Amino acid sequence: MLILITVTTDIDHLHKRIHFGICVKTNAMANETHFGESLAAILRKAAVGLEKYQVQLALGEMEAQDQFEKLKKKFKTRLNTAQQYVENNGRKAKNEVLQVIDEMKLQLALGKAESLDEFEKQEKKIMRAFRTLEARIDGVIDHEAEEELHHEMQQFRIKLDMLKVQYKLGNMEARDKFEERKHELEASMAKLKAKIEAKRELNVKTRAARKEEIKESYKHLKKAFTVKAK
Repeated sequence: MLILITVTTDIDHLHKRIHFGICVKTNAMANETHFGESLAAILRKAAVGLEKYQVQLALGEMEAQDQFEKLKKKFKTRLNTAQQYVENNGRKAKNEVLQVIDEMKLQLALGKAESLDEFEKQEKKIMRAFRTLEARIDGVIDHEAEEELHHEMQQFRIKLDMLKVQYKLGNMEARDKFEERKHELEASMAKLKAKIEAKRELNVKTRAARKEEIKESYKHLKKAFTVKAK
């Protein structure tokens, strides 16, 4: 059973998204009064992507270590694009940011984590670089591109948490746990959808406040998509 949130992707509300140099023309991210609608649209898309990833893990089509390699490779590609954007458009302290991105890419290129212990060692190094990048990127690039990067990083972070459960439980037990939680997940998805839609009314003007709102929003997604392995 595939549990999916009913999503209406309203392109008219996504007025401007910056994908590190690949501009999709719309108007909302540039207009502070539309921040809430834009955030809600991005979160809806993120929720669908995370739910699909959750189902993919539950089906056990790939071992956890192979899923981890695939996730690292994909995020490293994102960082390559971000690095090029910073190189071409970065302002103050851009060299420090470029060094941090290089460090994070180095951690993502570590060998396959065959065990939970190896996964946690890699995760610790990746998250250390992750936190440094979050702190250093502030003000170096335009806020649209910075927010795009924060969204990508938060989704990557949640997927890491989901993968950790897979490492702890193994494919079979993880699948059984998913089956047990189907009704609970349906309720969580309904609550999450309501919280996402409530974001449409937000009118956040300062850069710091926008950044904090994005971080808080992903806490709701993390709560909905991660479970503790007993």
